Amino acid sequence: MLDEFNLAKDLCHNNILQYKYFTSKIHERTKRCETHLILELIDGIEFDEYISKHGKPKDITIVKDIGY
Repeated sequence: MLDEFNLAKDLCHNNILQYKYFTSKIHERTKRCETHLILELIDGIEFDEYISKHGKPKDITIVKDIGY
């Protein structure tokens, strides 16, 4: 996963979140790998907040617009 992060961290485009930080370690108790990514903060509201204000979108175009 570090290789993917190293490739993606230098990408710069309006439609791509900027990668800020990556860490990976083995959890002592579970012996599973934990991976953490920190990405840039983007403006907007979360989808569940949109639904609570406006109801479920009836058209896929609206979902695409929200995702954009």
